[in-house]
Amino acid sequence: LRPVGLVQDLLHKIPLCQKKKNLPGHRVLRWLKFVVLGLFVILLPMTVTGITGMGDPWFCKYLCPSGTLFGGIPLLAANPTLRAAAGLLFDWKMLVLLAAVVLSIKFYRPFCKYLCLRVKPYAGLEQEKTEE
Repeated sequence: LRPVGLVQDLLHKIPLCQKKKNLPGHRVLRWLKFVVLGLFVILLPMTVTGITGMGDPWFCKYLCPSGTLFGGIPLLAANPTLRAAAGLLFDWKMLVLLAAVVLSIKFYRPFCKYLCLRVKPYAGLEQEKTEE
């Protein structure tokens, strides 16, 4: 269990609304992690490189809310200078985190299920085949 998954599990236990296992459009959305894998982990780091020839960690930089939740928010809360320096990238990451938090209350682990690459990419597909 990863920290973001734990947070999603705890949020899903809040008794605010009727719980659902999957988002609408689950059959299409479950393939989204393969698009993310190809684009953010393979294609962009290989093609968009800096002066040293190294690519950025695109998935961690633009999609994963873990660093924002456990690093960015506490650092900005404790340091007003950093708060003033936070820019558009931090705002984007907060939006991703907020979407994951809101969706986690109603749907079971949406970030892990549809975007996270740390979960075996084929795990949801195997389970889906056995259920049908």
